[in-house]
Amino acid sequence: MKKPEDYKLIATLWFRVIENKERTDNYINIITEPETTALYNIRSLYTSPCNPLGFAPLGNNFNISFNGARILVNNPNSEITKASVTDSFTVNVPNGSFNASSVYYDSGNDFINVNEQEVFMVNGGYGIFEDAKIAVIKYDNTGEIFGYPFSRRVEVYKLKKKHLSEDEEDEDEEDEDDADKDDEDKDDDKISCKVECSTEEESNNKEDDKISCKVECSPEEESNNEEDIFQKINKIKNQVIKKMIKYLVK
Repeated sequence: MKKPEDYKLIATLWFRVIENKERTDNYINIITEPETTALYNIRSLYTSPCNPLGFAPLGNNFNISFNGARILVNNPNSEITKASVTDSFTVNVPNGSFNASSVYYDSGNDFINVNEQEVFMVNGGYGIFEDAKIAVIKYDNTGEIFGYPFSRRVEVYKLKKKHLSEDEEDEDEEDEDDADKDDEDKDDDKISCKVECSTEEESNNKEDDKISCKVECSPEEESNNEEDIFQKINKIKNQVIKKMIKYLVK
């Protein structure tokens, strides 16, 4: 059996189920027999509550979707005497995606969980979540934990490499990153890029501030192959997006 110290944090994600007394998701309610809460939904991930831009949605490219149902105690012949939830969710961000599921006891109503946290088994993933094994959702309905009512934190973990200590594993990952960077440098040595970011204040509410980035890329040398140039430009833009993701979701 794995212990907490056997896992290493990959990413910390955030979202909110209610804001300004309104739901934050697009959803489909499912009619069931007997009647219970069952639905599919999708909503935007949020920046961290500690983010200088405030706790705010990231938009279409950063989303989390759930499908699940509450299973009520409705059969006197069953040995299960607690209400439970069968739950599954999928996370999509520009540099990766994963799906996780769990079945757990929860006495809440509608789509609001009352437990403090739940552990989900990761069924599969790619990109930054390729090695993900478990995801832990911490629920804050009152705002006493994270500062925002109905906020949620999702921590995604992978197993540590058995043959390496934690410091050695960090060095191993740095070596992999350096190798990737060397490959990118070889491909992009003829491309010059300029990135400018700024914060736009839309109101006196800090949560409404938005970050905007302008990326301009151009070849340093002339080329007759326009398709090759644009491919390299898009590759560099993707690298910039990845760097922004690490800032926004942690």
